[in-house]
Amino acid sequence: MGGRRRKLLSGSAFACLALAPGLAFAQLSADPSGTRFSAGGQAPIIGQTGRSTDITLGAPRTVIAWSSFSLGADQSVVYRFQDRSWIVLNRIAGSALIDGQVEALVGSQRGAGNVWFTAPGGVIFGPNARVNVGGLLATPASAAIAGFLDPTNPRRSPNCRPRRLPRRRPAPAGRRQP
Repeated sequence: MGGRRRKLLSGSAFACLALAPGLAFAQLSADPSGTRFSAGGQAPIIGQTGRSTDITLGAPRTVIAWSSFSLGADQSVVYRFQDRSWIVLNRIAGSALIDGQVEALVGSQRGAGNVWFTAPGGVIFGPNARVNVGGLLATPASAAIAGFLDPTNPRRSPNCRPRRLPRRRPAPAGRRQP
């Protein structure tokens, strides 16, 4: 049994090594039919150069639909905003993995602009993730797009709220909590 187990484990390790190089490449696939922006604005311009994805926003509220969003350790995504109050909502099908750099710029000012991620499978920040934005939201909750796109809506997205967990009181000494 020990020899069979060792053989199985070594085969698994080899398979992991064979797959690892593919993890280094960014898997960012936008879904153009799901991209929306607020009235009076323009569609975002998305370009790639080497290992960097550059997104120039043309509206105060922009929704970009991604069929996949997986950012490797040596990858970066730069969002370019015209104003600090602008927000980009990244709607990802499935889950998102961010292990590279996410940056928001207003002109040459770094750490400006608001970047939101919503993915029903969750948003995972890896050990190499670096985020330099004015505001960040990462949630598995879905967002109400009509509310989000309305720049007069002070709540931005009424259905994108954090969940409150019920508070538990500490059990008296010697008793177990239900």
